[in-house]
Amino acid sequence: MNKHPFFRFLALNLGMTALFYMLPVQSASAELLTLSGQGEYIMEDNETVGDAQNVAYREAMRYISQQAGVYIESVSQSENNQLTQDEIVALTETVVQVKEKRFERAITTDGKIKILAFLSASLDTDKADAMMKERVEAHRTETQYNKATSDYEQLKGERDNLKTQYEIAAEGGARGSIRHGDELMEQKKFAEAFACYDRAVNTAESFAEAYSKRGEALRMQNRDDEAMRDYEKALSLDEKDALGHYGRACILDKRGERRDAVKEYRLFMDYADIDFYDEEISKALDRIMKLDKS
Repeated sequence: MNKHPFFRFLALNLGMTALFYMLPVQSASAELLTLSGQGEYIMEDNETVGDAQNVAYREAMRYISQQAGVYIESVSQSENNQLTQDEIVALTETVVQVKEKRFERAITTDGKIKILAFLSASLDTDKADAMMKERVEAHRTETQYNKATSDYEQLKGERDNLKTQYEIAAEGGARGSIRHGDELMEQKKFAEAFACYDRAVNTAESFAEAYSKRGEALRMQNRDDEAMRDYEKALSLDEKDALGHYGRACILDKRGERRDAVKEYRLFMDYADIDFYDEEISKALDRIMKLDKS
């Protein structure tokens, strides 16, 4: 009969042996423990009997819940899965069923009415054990999930760090091709410059400058549609890419889209470094003045 770890915890009745007892009872389908509890409450003058009975009932139920909690906590410890007090209370409410209740009245020495509540309840140990196993499995699953999440976040951080290092290295490699392309642009060798910038794009696909430079090489060859795509790609990677705005402004200006061209010229001037784009800034100012007047 004593197959449950609960029976090793009977000594933990917290000094309330005068208030409740626990006896195992055989059932055809499950093992039940009979729990008893007693509560009392002295009525105040402005209270009804019903109110007093409710208070006494809750007091009796508190003792029953404590008895059931001893059992559930013992099972929890045997499963190496210590429950919190809230979890014990939640499980207790699920597996305890009140079978009988009765109330008695008594008169205190000072003439007040005392309400006594006597409750008898049963605890389905099979149900409690099953729920505990479910709780243990849920805890194990939660632990596995938390570990998997932690491992994922760590790997993600390592991946992002490697990606950043790769992009920095790729950008450094692309700058060599860009410098060569810039030299060819000064010599007006636009096709050869395009090839250099194209290598830079393929080396560092997230490098905005490589796209805007390639766009310039395309624009100088009157390949405006292709150039526009490169400028837009550059600006999607870096909205402050000055050359991307300047290239777009020139093409829009050429197409007669004056309002949009002025907008792009102004954005170019907002982001352009005067040490690198002094000639382009002068042209942008001139075009803005002319387009505003027309």
